Amino acid sequence: MTKRLGLSAMHRSTQYAPLAALGAFLQPRDFFAPLWEHVQLGGKTIDHEPHQKLLDVVVSMLADCSSLKQIHTRLRPDTALAAAWGRDVFADQSTISRTLDVFTPVTVAQLRTAVERIYVREGRALHHPFDQELLFLDIDLTGLPAGRHAEASTKGYFSGKKTVAGGSSPG
Repeated sequence: MTKRLGLSAMHRSTQYAPLAALGAFLQPRDFFAPLWEHVQLGGKTIDHEPHQKLLDVVVSMLADCSSLKQIHTRLRPDTALAAAWGRDVFADQSTISRTLDVFTPVTVAQLRTAVERIYVREGRALHHPFDQELLFLDIDLTGLPAGRHAEASTKGYFSGKKTVAGGSSPG
C-alpha cells in the first residue's frame, strides 16, 4: 500500500505536524503493544485507560515537554494531535501524575522489559549483517562546546579542521 501525503481543508490543526504523522504511522502498527502487554498498571479508569496515560507521557516527551504540567497547555488543547495518536483528547496532567505515582520497582522492571522488546523488534543494529559489512554509527562530529558541567562531559579530540556552516556539515 502506497502512502500519500497532501494538503486538504481541515477543521482542526496542530503545531506538531511531524509528531502527528508519526502517531498516524505507529498507531495502526501497534508499535507500543509490548507496553500494553507487559506493563501491569493499576488504578481506576474514568476517562482514560492507564495505558493511554502512559502513551500520553511518551507523546509529551516527543513534543519536548520539560515537565508533565506542560501537557495541560501544550498537548491537551491539541485535539488534532490526539486524534493522530488514536485519542479524542490527551489526559490531564494530574491524572497522568497519579498513574505514574503508583509505579513500583516491579512496574519499572516491566516497563524496561517492554522497551527492550520494542528495541529487539524495531532496532536495526540487532538485525545488521555483521559478517558481511561493518556497522557505521552516525555521531555528532560538529565539535560544538558542551561545557564542563554537562552530564558525562569530557574533553574530546577534534582534528583541528572546522566545519563551515552550509558546507559539508552533517547537519
